[in-house]
Amino acid sequence: MTLIRDPVTRFYSEWLHIRRGATWKECRLHCDGRDATLEEVPWCFDGGNWRGASLEEFLNCRGNMGFNRMTYMLANLSLSDCYRLDSNKTREQRDEIMLASAKANLAKYIHFFGLTEYIKETEALFEKTFENLKFKRSIQIKDAQTGSGYVMLSDYVWNRILDMNQLDVRLYQYAKDLFLQRLEAAGIRRSRRQYEAKLVSETFTYTIVDA
Repeated sequence: MTLIRDPVTRFYSEWLHIRRGATWKECRLHCDGRDATLEEVPWCFDGGNWRGASLEEFLNCRGNMGFNRMTYMLANLSLSDCYRLDSNKTREQRDEIMLASAKANLAKYIHFFGLTEYIKETEALFEKTFENLKFKRSIQIKDAQTGSGYVMLSDYVWNRILDMNQLDVRLYQYAKDLFLQRLEAAGIRRSRRQYEAKLVSETFTYTIVDA
């Protein structure tokens, strides 16, 4: 069970968290029986933390663990050779394998997921899925988690975030399509909202998935 956030909001929120002094130092990147080396995933900062980092600095770090985080977290990284630099696969091949794994895990092995973009519908679908479980209080999502911070982003920064998180963009499109199909199957109507993630153009094409 998990909640999926649109990639721009998630990445922007992670930057805010990092610039307040949080780090990835306690994050163990363990895969196929070994930890990733600093050569494979270098630190983005010197010293104790990255407090005060600008969004541009955050975007420019090659070892930024915020890039495509949702895809990394949902995928079986062993299939794409983990974090290894000596893989015989190209970066593009590894990315496609990782994305396919994340999609498959989301559709087949995660019994329930929701979208912060559709939090009321997520709550209703949860109660439909788990009939004996009901919320005593409605789920509350802060504005920073639903996209109000977008007004602070220039087109240039917006496009850079999308470019650096293309796997998460594609995963989110897949997840959103699957989620809306599940709403329809459960007879849950979508409510009108002030915010709806618009990450890609209307001409963007992706594989329709089975609900």
